[in-house]
Amino acid sequence: MEIKIHDAPGRGKKQCPQCKLYIGVRNRVCVCGHEFIAAQKKSTSTAQAPEKQEPKPVFNRKDFFSTTISTPAGKCPANLADTDYETVEEWAEKIIRHGEAKNVVYAVSALKYWSRQFYDVFSEEYKLIAQHLNEIMTPTLEVGYEDDEDVTTEGEDDAD
Repeated sequence: MEIKIHDAPGRGKKQCPQCKLYIGVRNRVCVCGHEFIAAQKKSTSTAQAPEKQEPKPVFNRKDFFSTTISTPAGKCPANLADTDYETVEEWAEKIIRHGEAKNVVYAVSALKYWSRQFYDVFSEEYKLIAQHLNEIMTPTLEVGYEDDEDVTTEGEDDAD
């Protein structure tokens, strides 16, 4: 391999300490025979013992994020056997657990979509299942009053 010699310093060139010629930085041996040794990285160790560092907390994406599926693809992961409330509730729980294992949240629309694999979308059975799913998947707010006597309704007079 021929070594190209340059007349002046510049980018991509290094000077040989023996013959003072300029050669390419990738050359390991000069034309005069001088061998260039790769520079050693400086050690950052000092006389003091290194401080113990606490391990960085592991960031697991699944702890913070999940995917919400509105319209699922593929076959339903559980079979729907009947249209009664308890059966639909068990079926929905199976699908929800299946999604939790994959870090996926299924929307009510996804469950309704999958129920169409078992019942025609225009059938009374599908309408009943959709109604059950709305009841199952919609959170209910239970607001109660501890002391009903203090509650007054509009229009009541507090005449003493």
